[in-house]
Amino acid sequence: MPTWGQVKLSEKDARKAVFDTAVYYSKIVREPYKKGMNNQHWAITKFNKSINLGLASTSPYCSSFGIFCFRSNGFILSGVNGLAYSWRKPSLLVWHRGLLAIDRELWPKINLMDAVVCTWSHVEFMGQQTNGSVNYELNGITTIAGNTRGGKNRGEGVYYPIFRPFQLVTGIYNHFTPYYQKSK
Repeated sequence: MPTWGQVKLSEKDARKAVFDTAVYYSKIVREPYKKGMNNQHWAITKFNKSINLGLASTSPYCSSFGIFCFRSNGFILSGVNGLAYSWRKPSLLVWHRGLLAIDRELWPKINLMDAVVCTWSHVEFMGQQTNGSVNYELNGITTIAGNTRGGKNRGEGVYYPIFRPFQLVTGIYNHFTPYYQKSK
């Protein structure tokens, strides 16, 4: 089980710690909205350089943002890299577009900070409601993401909450539980 100092965290608490890191950056990472900014923000450079994958400091950072949040909390996930598509692992699939979007039986399997692959080139992460559970809307989910405008005409950045209709999500993947169980 992962430990932080003398504290052993439950999987739920560890997920919350990773989420809290992401939310922290959602309050400060805002690239100015104008053409040609090309990911010009100090935190984007920090995300890209911290994951040690040889990414350019201005690489699109949806994946590196997620990796950074996990690594900042002691979780080094295998097989994920600077590509959004690297989060798409069939063995870790929890939900995909072919399943009924409002199938409530699947909801307990989707957890905070599961990877939400939107396209071949974009990944986001599951968000939560104020009561601490994962936020499932009738036709979509709430996510937190880097390298997005958060659905608004503003500069790229880390945004939370973002509403994503299920038709924009190709799959949701649980990278956290296997890593957590392996490290017990």
